[in-house]
Order: sequence, then C-alpha cells, then structure tokens
Amino acid sequence: MIAKTSSESLQSLLDGARITLIAAGVPPLQINIRKKKFQISSYVKAYDWLHDLKLSEEYTNYVKVRALLPEETWTNYITCNYTGLAEMDMLLLAGSKLKKRWKKDRPPLFNKDRETDNE
Repeated sequence: MIAKTSSESLQSLLDGARITLIAAGVPPLQINIRKKKFQISSYVKAYDWLHDLKLSEEYTNYVKVRALLPEETWTNYITCNYTGLAEMDMLLLAGSKLKKRWKKDRPPLFNKDRETDNE
C-alpha cells in the first residue's frame, strides 16, 4: 500500500510539471514513470529529485519567462518560427537550461526516449 501511495504522489508531482517540461523541450516520453517495479526508496528519491527540480532556478526562470506573454503569443512565435526577438531568445535560453537540469542525475525511474519499457 505504501508503494502505491509513493507512486501516486510522484505521478501527481510529475503531472504538475509535465506541461512546463514539454514546453521547455523535454521529450514527452521521458516525462513518464517506467512500468518496472522499483523499491519504495527509489520512488522517494525520484520524488525528492523532481521536487528539487520544480524548486530550481532553471524551472522558476522558465516559468517566469513563459509568463511574460500570453500562451497564444508564444504559440504564434513558435509556429511562425520567429527568431531574433528578445523574448524568444530568453525563452530558448531558459528552456535549454531547464532541459539540461532535467538530464542531470535524472533517476532511472523515469522513462528514456522509447515507447516501450521491457525492463
């Protein structure tokens, strides 16, 4: 029962970060918990790591830059491939830093870049 609670807590935290991480360029397949069974301590470590990520300067900066403009404007900028705009440069830099932070010491509990996880 405890493992399920740990898994649900981690999934809830991950769901809360999913949109931001995808917008920053993290591959969506990585933003999932692997189906393999892990020890409770692995869930706890992954939860702590993700919680620290959400409190990190990189995550906070990305959210702040994204909040500068309405979401529709960002969508238009990205769709039309605008370059050279200060706000786009800020967003790309913040996204790059957040992606780098996501990759750093990411727990093995999170998916890699493949659809199926046979491990």
